[in-house]
Amino acid sequence: MMKLAMWCLQIDFQRRPKMSEVVKVLEGSMDAESNIDHNFVATNEANFYIAGNVKSSAPPVASDLSGPR
Repeated sequence: MMKLAMWCLQIDFQRRPKMSEVVKVLEGSMDAESNIDHNFVATNEANFYIAGNVKSSAPPVASDLSGPR
């Protein structure tokens, strides 16, 4: 279960599993990926992105993501 969680938490979204793969792992019909990047925390501004893959100097704040109320 922990290997599946680590697979889902990778910073690079392209390395994360599809939901169908997650279900198969939970059902036991597929093994979780073993080649996992264990760096789960963005450590510099180069790892933060906003919509459109434009680099930002800081992660987006919740109020920006949720929009006006």
